[in-house]
Amino acid sequence: MGKMDDLFKDRRKRQSKFFKFAKLVSYINVLIGISLFFIVDSWMPEGETFFDRLHNVAREDVWEFDNITLFIVFLSIMFFSSSIALLLSIKHLKRKNDRVNGLLVVEFIFSWVVIILYFSL
Repeated sequence: MGKMDDLFKDRRKRQSKFFKFAKLVSYINVLIGISLFFIVDSWMPEGETFFDRLHNVAREDVWEFDNITLFIVFLSIMFFSSSIALLLSIKHLKRKNDRVNGLLVVEFIFSWVVIILYFSL
C-alpha cells in the first residue's frame, strides 16, 4: 500500500502560475478600487465650513461627475480582469489544496453590481 501512495503523491512544491496570476490581478484590482474611491470622492460637493457660515457664503450641494469616463474605464478593467482571472483559477483547480481567490470573487461581484447600478440610472 505504501508504494501506491507514493505513486499518486503530488510532488509539486510551487504554486500554479494561474494562481499567481489571479493573486496579482486581485492586488491590481485593489489599487483600482482605491482609485475608484478617490474618483467618487472628487465628485462630492464641498461641505459647509465655519467660515462659510460666518460670511454667509452659500454652497451648492451639486455632485460634479467630471471624470465619469475614467471611472467607467477603471470599473471595466476591474470587471474583465477579475472575470478572466476567476475563470482561469476555477479551471485549474486540480490539487487538493487549491482554492479560489476570495478577493477576486468580491471584486467581480462589486464591479458587476456597480456596472448594473450605473447603467440602470
